[in-house]
Amino acid sequence: MIIAVTGYTGAGKTTAVQFFPKSWKRVDVDALGHGVLKKKQIKKRLVAQFGKRIIMRGGVDRQKLRAKLLESQNYITELNKIIHPFLIREVQKSLKETKGNVVIDCALLKEVKLERCVDYIILIDAPTNILKKRQKAFWTKQEWELLLRNQKKIMNPDFIIENTGTKKELKQNLNKILTKIMPKLKKINQ
Repeated sequence: MIIAVTGYTGAGKTTAVQFFPKSWKRVDVDALGHGVLKKKQIKKRLVAQFGKRIIMRGGVDRQKLRAKLLESQNYITELNKIIHPFLIREVQKSLKETKGNVVIDCALLKEVKLERCVDYIILIDAPTNILKKRQKAFWTKQEWELLLRNQKKIMNPDFIIENTGTKKELKQNLNKILTKIMPKLKKINQ
């Protein structure tokens, strides 16, 4: 069984994934993306596209790369052309290597073509003002707006959690969904 937890930056995806049973394997697509940035061929292509200033201490400085992306919407398209094929391969490799029940933490579910690979999609959602408040400490306003513009919201998820309350409420809402799914899980795993 593979369940994807998706939603905009700041919606609460990673928090929701932490509430899954400990026996479930986790695939963190964001962490895989950070790994892709360390590949020599990726760094070389990024430098060719965005300049040497994005490299610091031999690695891609994500903050400098984000600053560069703010200069032009075309830069996001170019970045995605470079990163997404490698990221898709890394996610597929991770899923093949992982046995048992899997939960995927992925903001870019549609962009990395994971919709077809999962049994259920849970969308964690929240109003824009709440998303903005949650992300204030992590991103500048311009960076956050750039991220939001380039994340595609899943239009037909299997389940939606409107995450406007506490972590306890998020956990309760997730447990309601898992309770619906679990009987099917037991049948599949027998």
